[in-house]
Amino acid sequence: DEKHAKRPDVDLKKFYTDRKTHLYTLVLKPDNTFEVSIDQTVVGKGSLLEDVVPSVNPPKEIEDPNDKKPEDWNERAKIPDPNAVKPDDWNEDEPPNVEDPDAVKPDDWLDDESEYIPDPSAKKPEDWDEEMDGEWEAPQIPNPKCEKGVSGCGEWVRPLINNPNYKGKWKPQMIDNPDYQGIWTPQKIPNPDYFEDPNPFQMTQVSAIGLELWSMTSEIYFDNFIICSDKEVADQRAADGWGLKKLVASANEPGMFSQLITATEEHPWLWILYILTLALPVGLGILLIHSFLQTPAD
Repeated sequence: DEKHAKRPDVDLKKFYTDRKTHLYTLVLKPDNTFEVSIDQTVVGKGSLLEDVVPSVNPPKEIEDPNDKKPEDWNERAKIPDPNAVKPDDWNEDEPPNVEDPDAVKPDDWLDDESEYIPDPSAKKPEDWDEEMDGEWEAPQIPNPKCEKGVSGCGEWVRPLINNPNYKGKWKPQMIDNPDYQGIWTPQKIPNPDYFEDPNPFQMTQVSAIGLELWSMTSEIYFDNFIICSDKEVADQRAADGWGLKKLVASANEPGMFSQLITATEEHPWLWILYILTLALPVGLGILLIHSFLQTPAD
């Protein structure tokens, strides 16, 4: 069965995106504990008996697959109060919003102007066929007389406010259900597949590693793995193998200038930043020299 260790509490993204070589180590110890390390730094640990999902040892009891919930089982913790009565003054017809009775039309409101007017610059297309396309009308545009300096145009209507008398649809209050029986669950039965392995460390020898990757980039690679039962062995193998490989990789890394040039391949706008960065000190130097040459000697 596939077992999953709990997720580590550290952010692993940097290891997958920095384009550098890394060492991934799993130490399975005889006391049934494990440690997961990246570059010899522990990023996760736990117990094979307690910290993997699903558990190594199945539960002693399982839910009875043949048990079914009775039809009269009541799972409602709350029910509408059957004795509740809608108050006589409860008006369900009141709207949620009403016109503001205190609102006053602004003095600069233009009643005779429409909010939108036909576009005076629009012209009927030459191929417009009124028999086929109907009577041509210019498209509507906002009335420029209504855009600035006035409160509005057209028919003035009072703004809406919350209705103080609005109560909405009446519903009886909820009360505790006297017939509530709780959330139904199937009864437990002995697990026919139960077994107990007190020492999962004594498993079949690991002979292969499988990687299941889902990524949107091709710049991720995994190339260094150690699986063993002794941390000292892992450290020694790391020093003899990956440590040397890391030194060689560091020595072959491009210099700062090459990295800056490579960065422009993904972000061409960086050329502008580079030019400005170089031009600024050069320009300041020229200004200083020019100022020095123009200064009269004492």
